[in-house]
This record gives sequence, structure tokens and C-alpha cells, in this order.
Amino acid sequence: MKIVPLSKENLEETISLALKVFPLDAAGKNPPERGFRKSLSNEANLKSWKGPEHILSRLNYWILLDEKDKVIGVTCLYGYKEIPEEVWLAWFCLDPNVRGKGLGRQLLEWTMTKAKEEGYKVFRLYTSTDPNEAPAQKLYESIGLKVTEEKDDDETPYKILYRQCNL
Repeated sequence: MKIVPLSKENLEETISLALKVFPLDAAGKNPPERGFRKSLSNEANLKSWKGPEHILSRLNYWILLDEKDKVIGVTCLYGYKEIPEEVWLAWFCLDPNVRGKGLGRQLLEWTMTKAKEEGYKVFRLYTSTDPNEAPAQKLYESIGLKVTEEKDDDETPYKILYRQCNL
């Protein structure tokens, strides 16, 4: 498994993968491309898309490459300055063509280990009841990420599920 930081060289391929996995998010309020590009910018102040009162303390993406250096997975950690003990997972995905081989579990475990090593105490994410995300739901449950909240999604017919676990 080869995990490297997102870079300008692999940005477009990474965006394509995320849009393939999350097609409903392409035209939403927070498309994957926005965060990817923001993470590579030289912005000294990472203002959150949640509003001016939420300042990001970090926004880091990594990609999983196959043996030919093709992007086959994405993971991200982001956090807010006002809640320094928590870290969030974003745009975690795996190319549907390589699922079922344990790569998603390895990538998620790598991400959670990184968060723990950096001192975070709580690992959070949000996902949805979109049937395309059903395999991810099984993975999240198996790794100990429990649903803590469920909300209606204004942009899709699915519910938003908030999950978390202690690190």
C-alpha cells in the first residue's frame, strides 16, 4: 500500500475519483474539489465552509496509489481550532474497481493511526444512507465508528449519519 500526500500532480485524478464515488456531491454546497484545492493553496488562514466562526486547524489529504501510481483511494483529516481534541475524516473513498481486497480497511486504519499519533482523542466523520455508501457503513461499524446522530439531508433524499469513536 502506497500512501502519499495530495499534490498538484495528482489533483485532477483525485478529483475524478471522488466525483466517481460521490456523484451527488459534485453540484452540492461542498463539492470534493473545493477541499482538495483549498488544501493545496497557500492560505494562511483555513476558513471553514461552515462559517467564519469555524477556523480549520488542519486540512490534509492523502491518496492511495496502485502499483502503476494510479489514484485508487483518498483520505483526509481536518480539524477545527475551537475543538482541538477532535479530528474529522473527509472524502474517504476507494475506487469501486478495487474494493473487496481490504484496501479500504487498511487506508482507514492508517488514517486513524495517524490521527492518534498526532494526539487527537476523538475521530469523527459524516456519511449518508445513500446505497452507494453501504459498503463503507459496514466498514465503519466493524472498526468501531458508531452512529451518534442522524439528520435529513437538504440536498439529497438520504439521511446524514454522524459517526465517531475514541482513539
